[in-house]
Amino acid sequence: MNASIGIADAAATLRRAFDGVFAEAPRVESRLFVNLLLLRAGDAAYALRLSDIAGLHRGLRISRLPSPTPMLLGISAFRGGIVPVYDLRALLGHVPAADARWVVLAGQAPAFGLAFDEFEGQVRVPSEAIAPADRPGAAQGLVREMARVDQRVRSILHMPSVIETVGRQIDRATTREEQ
Repeated sequence: MNASIGIADAAATLRRAFDGVFAEAPRVESRLFVNLLLLRAGDAAYALRLSDIAGLHRGLRISRLPSPTPMLLGISAFRGGIVPVYDLRALLGHVPAADARWVVLAGQAPAFGLAFDEFEGQVRVPSEAIAPADRPGAAQGLVREMARVDQRVRSILHMPSVIETVGRQIDRATTREEQ
């Protein structure tokens, strides 16, 4: 008889615990996270917010074009449209890439691609792992934030600044051609 009382008590305890889970308010994660794409342009490691991009492609065919803008690699077809592809290394002030293997498409207008050397992965970091850049002039003014990823600090490219820089380069090249 003792064994059956022990089993009944254990069953009652389990039933209360099970029912209690449904009686409690659901727990909501209050921590905010940011998804980052990790990449390498030359010897430097960078990150992009996934919310700033529309796609990532490897081996995208780029048709080379003569251009007064040295960072323009050419054009590429994407989802039925043609987009210009720029060399991220050149944009960041590094030696231009001989043959970048990866292209990330900007998620904001105007549509364009950025070619870079290596895709290193995608991570989700807590928002408190992101801080303002300690050097505002870093990477030609294209970095405004830094992120701690796997015990390392990575520069986050600010896509609106990238778009603005590309636009300025195009304006300069157009002005030179018109003169």
